[in-house]
Amino acid sequence: MAKRREQRRHVRSEHPGGEEAPIRFELFNTERLEQHAVSLAKAQKITTLKKGHKLIPRVRENALVLLEAYKSVAKAVREQHAITPAAEWLLDNFHVIEEQVSDIHVDLP
Repeated sequence: MAKRREQRRHVRSEHPGGEEAPIRFELFNTERLEQHAVSLAKAQKITTLKKGHKLIPRVRENALVLLEAYKSVAKAVREQHAITPAAEWLLDNFHVIEEQVSDIHVDLP
């Protein structure tokens, strides 16, 4: 056992950061945080062109895929098949997903 520890001690690699000092960061106070937010906002490009995909059709498509997955998992449970923890989470929380999708349709144009 002592021999293994001795071997491991000689095999260790250097610290991944090498000789560099660790990165230190500044905790922003409220005023500095506001200044930083303004600088980030100014750095964003604003355009009047409407590019990309529409959100609502994509949400509808994803909701249908999730519903099909839910039905598939529910069927597996009814048939007494084993399911994964993720599938169990989907069964337990599908009502939350439905609520969020509904909120998106109501709150977004």
